[in-house]
Amino acid sequence: MISHGEYIEVSYDACRTSRPRAKSELLPSDISISPNPSTGLIYLNGLQKERVYDVQVMDLTGKIILSSKLEAGSNVLEIGGIPYGMYLLRVEHDKEIMYTGKIILIK
Repeated sequence: MISHGEYIEVSYDACRTSRPRAKSELLPSDISISPNPSTGLIYLNGLQKERVYDVQVMDLTGKIILSSKLEAGSNVLEIGGIPYGMYLLRVEHDKEIMYTGKIILIK
């Protein structure tokens, strides 16, 4: 779906939103998470070291369960304090959604 220079890509395992960018900018497809399922630590791979990211963990209704800032150079998110289950993970930089995907927290 194309609208005003933006596109939305929907798949069975993740939703990503983006806008056209310069080649030097980070693309949503450059970000990955591991391990998934997780027992409490999530590693966000592909983040640019000089940027600060806002990260939200949401339940499947979209309610924010956990909100955190990843400072420049950090790529680890601790989610062990929330109940086990399936969640959505959203990564933003400067109010722009860089990544949205499902994560599973297990024992």
